[in-house]
Amino acid sequence: MASPHAPGSPAVAAWRVAASIREWRVWTLRPAAKAYVIAVVGVDLAVTLAALVVAAGRVSPFHLGLYLALVGCAVIVVEASRTVNEVKGTTSRDMLGVWDLTIAALLPAGFAFLAPLLMGVHKIVRLRRTFVYRRLFTAASVSLGWGTASIVFHAASAAIAGSALRSSADAVIWPVLAAGCFLVAWAINNALILLAVRLATPELQLRDAFGGRAAWHGDLVELGLAMTVAFGVAAAPVLLLLALPPVVLCQRSVMYAQLITQIRVDAQSGALVPIVWRYEADAEAYQARRTHRPLAIVLAEVDDFASIAGAAGPERAGQVLRAIVTMLTDKLPLAAQVGRLRGAEFAIVLPEVAEEEARRLGVRIRDRLAAELVEVEKDGQVEFGIRPTVSMGVAGLTDSRQTVSELIAAADAALTEARASGGNQVSVAPGRPGHYRGPDPGVAQAPAS
Repeated sequence: MASPHAPGSPAVAAWRVAASIREWRVWTLRPAAKAYVIAVVGVDLAVTLAALVVAAGRVSPFHLGLYLALVGCAVIVVEASRTVNEVKGTTSRDMLGVWDLTIAALLPAGFAFLAPLLMGVHKIVRLRRTFVYRRLFTAASVSLGWGTASIVFHAASAAIAGSALRSSADAVIWPVLAAGCFLVAWAINNALILLAVRLATPELQLRDAFGGRAAWHGDLVELGLAMTVAFGVAAAPVLLLLALPPVVLCQRSVMYAQLITQIRVDAQSGALVPIVWRYEADAEAYQARRTHRPLAIVLAEVDDFASIAGAAGPERAGQVLRAIVTMLTDKLPLAAQVGRLRGAEFAIVLPEVAEEEARRLGVRIRDRLAAELVEVEKDGQVEFGIRPTVSMGVAGLTDSRQTVSELIAAADAALTEARASGGNQVSVAPGRPGHYRGPDPGVAQAPAS
């Protein structure tokens, strides 16, 4: 008789499977986030199975053919975009909702639940650029969104749902219901992901996780394309062949736009890179001079950051910088731009903000930073907390300070004074431009105003 501990025995195989499961990254999440992710995936799998059982008696060969064609189109879109890297640190935006809406509107709800799961598995196998549990959770949230939307769509008007338009009234009502279907799926999917983000990383700003204005533009483009394709396929399924090339091109364009946006941002801190910040500052300074409106530049440097980085290490130092940039931007006007010059020194351009107002704003930011605890994490768990402080130098646009270079020099002189006073201070530049101690970031590369 073979030993249960032999290399090929079922006991050894089960042990290896168990060891592999224990190594999954999902177990490193915070307890609440871990339970939530597992629950959403489990609920979706159960609901999908139930929906497929219910739909089994109503599936025709036409349904299966159309479903395979739509899933095939989704696969082609993913494969055609594999050469474009996904944006790291944000929710990935794609055009797969174009096919999901068509499935949700034209086929039984079970298909709408299943399609995102199939695409999630396909991405895990073909892309492999993120943790598996994230792909599975995203697929489950999309599945719950589109499956629910499909149920709502069919319940709203059974007379309109189907694979063809039957009257002129349908041509008006059907797109409205399709748009509602898309919005229901969008709301459920984003709500589920939003809660996961809050549970896993409470310190992360939601606008950073969802991509800001660019993400809204992508959603609107996806909605327009999805309604057009769904309406066309409902009228004539052969139009699916004409819809595929534009969707592929649009998918690649959206991903390229996301990458360009990411190139503007410093990966470690989340602030603008020096050259991009300088370009934005030059444009704002030119506008301020032309319209005779105030403008201020603030230089902020984390006090004794070398000691923080030395004690915490590069990865945790990056967490501290990201938390500081987040707190900076939270208190700034919407038009403000934050850039990282070097190390732990940041530059802020404040359009339509006078020097004294910029000083008061700097004091509020300094006080908030000194009062809040920055939590440093490792593998999803809080390792320790620190309270970093910053020194700030403020310089406003005057008759003697008209260019960004002069404003940076004056703000740096004020920053030097703040550091010399013991740190955690906000100093205002003297009346004449100071002497800047280092190279002017981006001055050689930035375009002239």
